[in-house]
Amino acid sequence: MTGDASSPAFATSTSAYGGRWLAGKRRTSLVLGAVLAVATGAAVAVAMRPAETSTKTVPAPEFALVDARNPAGTVALDDRDGHPAVVTFLASWCGPCRAELPTFAKVAATGANGVRFFGVDTKDSDTQGPELLAATGVGFPVGADPAGTVAERYHVEGMPTTVFVAADGHIVQTVTGPLDGATLARHLARITPP
Repeated sequence: MTGDASSPAFATSTSAYGGRWLAGKRRTSLVLGAVLAVATGAAVAVAMRPAETSTKTVPAPEFALVDARNPAGTVALDDRDGHPAVVTFLASWCGPCRAELPTFAKVAATGANGVRFFGVDTKDSDTQGPELLAATGVGFPVGADPAGTVAERYHVEGMPTTVFVAADGHIVQTVTGPLDGATLARHLARITPP
């Protein structure tokens, strides 16, 4: 009766193998859990700080959009008149955009060493975009880009995205993610004369 399931020898050998099998499964689960925890932590850390993306020095794509506040007007990058510029891609549905816009509004209102600020209200409604601008105190020109075509031309991968353009019209830096005042100032220093 050596192979009989009711024999004590069979029960011992089965539980010993079963025990090893379960211990292996537990180790595998613990290792997978640890890997998942590290990956999740890394993803959260990346999401919490702006992901700066260096770009080659390429000309900033020109755009001319309907003014988000005044449909009879136009907002165009050409309006920078040879000055350095900041182009910020924003939307009312973007929480981080709402958080950073008061800082942008304040810096733009000071003149920022001649830097021109432009906004591109991306995939937003005719009413929600202007409401966001009013609520956050934005006074700089903002064009409406309801289909996201300008955002596509600038290779926007997330919101908010801020593009820093030198006086010669070339992109110096593109930053995806919200910017605080210190980070904005650091990037402005790269496009303004000393």
